Amino acid sequence: MNTTAINWSNIETVQPASSCNQFAHKVKLFTIHYKLFTPAVIYRCQLRMYRRMAQFIDRHPALSNLWLGGWSLAGIIYVMMYA
Repeated sequence: MNTTAINWSNIETVQPASSCNQFAHKVKLFTIHYKLFTPAVIYRCQLRMYRRMAQFIDRHPALSNLWLGGWSLAGIIYVMMYA
């Protein structure tokens, strides 16, 4: 079975339809292993990220205060302009 597509230059192109086995093989290549996303793995990854973030904030208090203050100011301006 062939599918026919016509492009804007009115030249007919014929594209062969892929078989079910080819499609299954392509889908199998792009699946993500389900064991990578268990709740325990996600929780540990979040804990590591939050600990690194807290360590950075502890090492650079002025920079983190400027960062948080800038985002707070941007949020207030956004709410006042669009709410």
